[in-house]
Amino acid sequence: MWPFEARCLYPSTGWPGKIPPGWVTPVMGVVVVIFWGLLYLAALPIDMAWVVLALAAMLWARQMALDLGHQVLLNVYTYPLLLLAFLYHGLSGTAWAIPVTGAVLGWGGATALAWGIARLRPGHSGLGGGDVKLLAALGAWVGPGLLLSVIGLGCLLSLLLSLRQPKADLPLGPGLIVAGWVLTLWPQAPQALFLFVQAAISG
Repeated sequence: MWPFEARCLYPSTGWPGKIPPGWVTPVMGVVVVIFWGLLYLAALPIDMAWVVLALAAMLWARQMALDLGHQVLLNVYTYPLLLLAFLYHGLSGTAWAIPVTGAVLGWGGATALAWGIARLRPGHSGLGGGDVKLLAALGAWVGPGLLLSVIGLGCLLSLLLSLRQPKADLPLGPGLIVAGWVLTLWPQAPQALFLFVQAAISG
């Protein structure tokens, strides 16, 4: 964890006084390379919207590494990602209603889910405030039409990861981030998968 990140988490004391996992920043580097590789494979036109995507990839990667290492999602990255989503859609010519609706549904749906889990299991929120704001940012990026796909794919990735490490307390954020990045680059992927499965079933 970088010093300014520690100050965001511990504004009164600064550095928390313990040595954080040393692999957080290297993991961020690996994730950035992978995300940039996916951006290259998406073959999108290189313009200002592409630059915004490349910048967002670095912020997503940092959030993912922090959540894996410290189980925390920092507002100092989530809020800029939310703003970058609006900038990206504006540069892409997308109607403003799409990122706005996606952000509202992401935040509202996550808040309702966290409230429901807290009611069913007192003392266990299930979703932290960082996860709620993360889903708002993801909703702004993918829009309302793909939000459920992001949640479903993100939960599936998190479940598969937890099966490999059953005793580890793994966060939900990294799976959601990967799902959101993939569907940002390939928004037609769920429909293509549905048609493929439908064709396979029908013979």
